[in-house]
Amino acid sequence: MRRKPSMFSRNYRNQLRKRRLRYATVISVIVVLLLVGLFSGKIMGGVSNIKASLTTIFSKETSKDKSKTENVEENNINENSSNADVEVKPAVEEEQVSLTLNENQNITIIYKTNNDKKEIKEVKGSGNISYNISPSKEKVVILDNTTQDMYIADLNKTLTNLSKTEYISTKKEVFKKETVMKQFKNYVWAEKPTFIDDTHIAYSSNLPWINDSGTKYLWIIDTTTGQHKSNTKVKGSNFQFADVNTKGLTLIIDNTTMYIDNSGNVVM
Repeated sequence: MRRKPSMFSRNYRNQLRKRRLRYATVISVIVVLLLVGLFSGKIMGGVSNIKASLTTIFSKETSKDKSKTENVEENNINENSSNADVEVKPAVEEEQVSLTLNENQNITIIYKTNNDKKEIKEVKGSGNISYNISPSKEKVVILDNTTQDMYIADLNKTLTNLSKTEYISTKKEVFKKETVMKQFKNYVWAEKPTFIDDTHIAYSSNLPWINDSGTKYLWIIDTTTGQHKSNTKVKGSNFQFADVNTKGLTLIIDNTTMYIDNSGNVVM
């Protein structure tokens, strides 16, 4: 234990000065340490704050970049999905072919190609014509309503005359088409040709009777042979051919509906 300096000692003043200096030094050291500690704490806090701020900024930028990337990817997915949903329609090509029925009648057949499949679309003509396209759309039968001549055309642009130019009776009498039509002004030699299938055509005619009674009968053409065959049991004054279904070609005669097959047989 240190003794306090005696005021009567010779070195009293020196000892007192040294003691004060020692106290001042200790206090100074303590103050410095406190300041250093305080300053260090602020620095560390500042560093932590800066680090936290940088981390927050980096996180925000990363989040923004990620959000942008996700948006771009989502847009790409949506765009690809939209493109996938859009049905690509194949190009349809059309071709017009002019053909001559007779010296007074020209027609234009319009063919169209879709997915490499060619078919007949329609027929146009300047005169009085009617036409019917086969179920496969590969053939078309054309009637010149003025001359009552029938023609068939196909995908090869071939035109064939299907007209029955004369009728030979059971008594072997020959009746020429032109002669009969001149003799009877309203005579129906052939009207309303309609496909039953791709090789058989139905139409109505006043044949086999050569008179002006007005009664019509069912006729069938086999286009592979060019043969015309009648069914005189199917008759009436008004023939209307409609659609083809599983029973056959729909035929309405004087408000009575029936179905006919390619042989001319009737299915009720």
